[in-house]
Amino acid sequence: MLKIALFPGSFDPLTNGHVSMIRKACTFVDQVYVGILNNPDKIPLFTVEQRVEMATKVFQGNSQVKVGSFEGLTVEYAKKIGASLLIRGLRNEQDYAMERDLALANRYLAPELETVFLVSDPDMSYVSSSSVKELWSHHILPVDFVPGEILDYFK
Repeated sequence: MLKIALFPGSFDPLTNGHVSMIRKACTFVDQVYVGILNNPDKIPLFTVEQRVEMATKVFQGNSQVKVGSFEGLTVEYAKKIGASLLIRGLRNEQDYAMERDLALANRYLAPELETVFLVSDPDMSYVSSSSVKELWSHHILPVDFVPGEILDYFK
């Protein structure tokens, strides 16, 4: 039986930190789904379609990684794709506090799903989609923050 994990997020945009987490997850599961959340309450930098396209381009050739999008509850999407694990990345203590509460809520909604926390690489601990957007708002191309395959989306 395949061990399937879901790494959910807005990925607006996908960062090198996200890529690192996904690659780590590939070391202990058979399949990692990058679940790109369409959150109607947020104004994204990129459309859901663009974010799916970016992630697909980055992981092209890696048969362990699948990319999809969803709306609504993460646990419902996890059930739909047959995931037994939710992957969450931690950069710092603030991430842990927020992610712990989210994991407990998800456990309440779907006790069969386990959340696995992965700690970021030290050189990625400052990288976030928000920092990429901040750089971009000042017309700075986020070369060291995002995979090279998606830099054209900023041009």
